[in-house]
Amino acid sequence: MCTKQSLNKEAFKGEIKYNKKLKNKHPKRQSLKKIFLIQEENKNSDRLVESIKHEIRKYLKRERAKKTPEGFHYWDFDCKFGQTSETAHVIHHADFTAEIDKAHSEKWSECYVEIIAKPAKKPVAPAKVEETK
Repeated sequence: MCTKQSLNKEAFKGEIKYNKKLKNKHPKRQSLKKIFLIQEENKNSDRLVESIKHEIRKYLKRERAKKTPEGFHYWDFDCKFGQTSETAHVIHHADFTAEIDKAHSEKWSECYVEIIAKPAKKPVAPAKVEETK
């Protein structure tokens, strides 16, 4: 007997399977491009700064946990930081906290953050040559 509930469950199961296939099929470069408010009315700016840092750390952790494409070893990040997207400069992902603190001390009202995840391979170390005398 086919009821309305059983049809909905079947449709829902099919939708989940489709999404799983789609998710694993296309490992695209994921990115975070966002303007964060540092100074906001009726909010403590120190808390806003800490929430920005937390969101960036959470994003980096989530991206690192994703499976890398075949042939790659880890995720690398192309990062930009600035007052606007036009004035943003390239930084290393470990320097975000220092840059956000600097922006907060300079009393910026907002900051632009761009993080693009890309798969990377480990560099090959040169073989050591032993000298015998």
